[in-house]
Amino acid sequence: MKDIKSKVTKFNGVISGINKKRDFWQSDTKPLLVKVLNQVKDDTALDLIVQIMDAKINHESVHIQFKSKPSGISEKIGQSLKAYIKWGGGLTFNQMYNGEVHVLVTYPFIDEIVPQTRRTLLIRMEPDKISEEFIHARVDNFLDEMLNWEIITSGNSIDDLIPVV
Repeated sequence: MKDIKSKVTKFNGVISGINKKRDFWQSDTKPLLVKVLNQVKDDTALDLIVQIMDAKINHESVHIQFKSKPSGISEKIGQSLKAYIKWGGGLTFNQMYNGEVHVLVTYPFIDEIVPQTRRTLLIRMEPDKISEEFIHARVDNFLDEMLNWEIITSGNSIDDLIPVV
């Protein structure tokens, strides 16, 4: 019975920890993410949107993404043109079931032309470890990923775009 009581105590401690992380997400992390990501959106010349996905309580996300737009590729179909849409890549701070936050990058794609590929998990964090500096660093990582995607899908190399001094 001693082992059972010990495990019950440990179990209750884990559940309490999950609830504390969830509470911190609601009170501190989510508002900070919304504030900082909106500042990034407002302070850059990039066509970004910030979304709060909160339909599932305790499994929410705050997301910054490039807006979808025409890709510049179209197809003649009879007398009309079919325009292909480029869906923008995004950076998601996702609250997981256990209260941790997963930071993910999703990549752009163009319907029927450039397939939707992977998502990349950048890091798993406790919500109380997320600061303004941390968010800025993840946005910087995200922009690196988007730049690399644009270079690779355009057929250019990084050497074509960066002048050699």
